[in-house]
Amino acid sequence: MFMKKYFTVLVVVLPFVFTNCIRNMDSSSADRSLIALSAAKIFKINPSDTTGYDYSDVVVSSDYLLLETTSASLIGEIDKIHFDDTLIFILDKSVAEAIFIFSKKGDFLTKIANKGAAPGEFLGIRDFTLDKHSKEICLFDLQGRKVNFYTYGGVFLRSKPIPFLFSEFEFLDKDTIAFSTATAYNEHRADVDNYFLVVGNMEGNVYRTDFAYPESDRDFTFFNRWHLKRFGDSVWFYPRYSNIIYQVNQTGSIPRYAFDFGKDGFSVEDKKSLTNKVFNELIKTKNYFPGDYVDLAHTAYFVIATPNGDYKLFYSKKEDKILGSTRFFIEDPLAPFIKIPFASVDSNTFVCVGYPNTVLNYIALMGEEKDKSQDAEALYKSLSESSNPILFFYTLRDHFRK
Repeated sequence: MFMKKYFTVLVVVLPFVFTNCIRNMDSSSADRSLIALSAAKIFKINPSDTTGYDYSDVVVSSDYLLLETTSASLIGEIDKIHFDDTLIFILDKSVAEAIFIFSKKGDFLTKIANKGAAPGEFLGIRDFTLDKHSKEICLFDLQGRKVNFYTYGGVFLRSKPIPFLFSEFEFLDKDTIAFSTATAYNEHRADVDNYFLVVGNMEGNVYRTDFAYPESDRDFTFFNRWHLKRFGDSVWFYPRYSNIIYQVNQTGSIPRYAFDFGKDGFSVEDKKSLTNKVFNELIKTKNYFPGDYVDLAHTAYFVIATPNGDYKLFYSKKEDKILGSTRFFIEDPLAPFIKIPFASVDSNTFVCVGYPNTVLNYIALMGEEKDKSQDAEALYKSLSESSNPILFFYTLRDHFRK
């Protein structure tokens, strides 16, 4: 059962700035076309403003969930989380190399961890998603050049060969899939080569391609954690370091959010000549959006990278208001774990991940203060260094208090 808590957030009201257009690739042409940002909310960001706020200004409540820890359910690192029905699906693609299935109470149910080349096995997990229409787990085995399909109970159903190389995928509907290709080489498929986003199906039919890139972009090998994300019924795409987030559907990629850092962000010329070396130098002095965010029914939350640490930006759609800062006043023992959002849970709640050592160290630093908080004391007593990661749930206010 989740533990419940109430608390406060640090954020700053910033003005909106509107620009006329952005560059994107029209799927019907090899030329770049201009797409109006009339549908997007554009934020002018000033991370040097260090005004402090209480978490309770934007957060209604916090919960945490302990995932059952056994020898069979031990997670090394959480890479991705999906929720459906009463289940939690967790990907650990590098340490345990498995997809874990837990109940929403944290009970371990089963896992998909059959490495190998036989039917139902995989050589490695590059990504996974859920086909919520068919109630199936879809495991992308890049090394094996296939997608394995399993029931929600982890029972293998079938495999399909991948139609071209990609790195991530999400279902737009039961027959249509959005594929993020990164900079994969698809010379055998000129219709998808040098496009960051492909909309099609597993049979290889391509309905649309978006965000063309020049061959030189392959020299820049840094990517965001995940470019494709699903929040509720919506699929979102963030072209790496573009500062523009798109909502993807069957007919187009619609710009929904954009960030204007002014002279403190990457210039147009910087973006044209990005290499690993140039990028590492730029981030020492520039602000940028690394692609960590969550979009909810009435709010959204973004984590922006600055030379002075993470700048957390909260947006109320109902109020058309933003609050953001690098400084947060912590009145709640669960508040420090509002960091990278991994997934949406319901219409106004998102989940973050905390690791046992970090959580134990923080609570230990509270000293006698932890004895005054039932949440902190219960969490401290329940954890050991060998426990599974902890899921922290945060519900945002529809209307911010400042």
